[in-house]
Amino acid sequence: MEKLGQTVMKTKRHGFGLRALLSGLIGVITLTAIGLSLSSYGFLSGQEKDGRVINVAGRQRMLSQKMTKEALIVAAGINAGQTRETLEKTWQLFDRSHRGLINGDPDLGLPPTPKGEVLAQMRVVDGLWQQFGANVKTIIDAASQNPDFKTALDGLLKTNATLLKEMNRAVGLYESASGAKLAFLKKQLLIGAVISLLVAALCWLVITRRLLTPVKKVVGMIQALGEGRLESRLRMNRSDEIGQMAMAMDSFADNLQNEVLTAFQKLAAGDFTFE
Repeated sequence: MEKLGQTVMKTKRHGFGLRALLSGLIGVITLTAIGLSLSSYGFLSGQEKDGRVINVAGRQRMLSQKMTKEALIVAAGINAGQTRETLEKTWQLFDRSHRGLINGDPDLGLPPTPKGEVLAQMRVVDGLWQQFGANVKTIIDAASQNPDFKTALDGLLKTNATLLKEMNRAVGLYESASGAKLAFLKKQLLIGAVISLLVAALCWLVITRRLLTPVKKVVGMIQALGEGRLESRLRMNRSDEIGQMAMAMDSFADNLQNEVLTAFQKLAAGDFTFE
């Protein structure tokens, strides 16, 4: 037993043990899951902002028509004072939302529109809004009998349909951009699922080769020794706990085989005094 203990001590070399192996595998699986989760969370957060952008952009179409109707009510002289105040609020909401869609507005939950086709379209809308909005301001401030009022109203009516059309196109582009992000997210989730399966398969392969197969060999050797086949050896060249156990089992089998052979030799020589 003392010799067996010395053999085990000699097998303790520097290297990765089973604890390090299992910790590494768990770490790989955990990091893979965290990476996929964070990536998906980031895209879902972006989708939430996209939904807000599309809602605000869609509201702009309604606000442009609302301003036109309110301007006509002012021109008709129906409750003009209160309608001018309502028109002022509508103008302010459209203007702030318009600038927020282009440059971003944290209070409205709007990120800046990135460079590309959508931003180019919003620049087109911006050009129309400068003229449309100026006409609205004139209608708010000028008296109905003022010639500037009639000129502003005519200009507003002429650009109303164009502003609606271009804003509607901008909304469509926002929706398309959001849909492209969603398609990319689906593709990423699919790739993530494949990566997860590959990582799981790799971890199972490592566990099988480094743990299950060697342990099965050790069990097979123990069964062989129990059946009297003393020549069975593991011969594992590894420095972890399983390697130490294999070396100990080989040393035990060597000692056992030597003792049995020695006993048979002494019995054959007629020596019955040994222990």
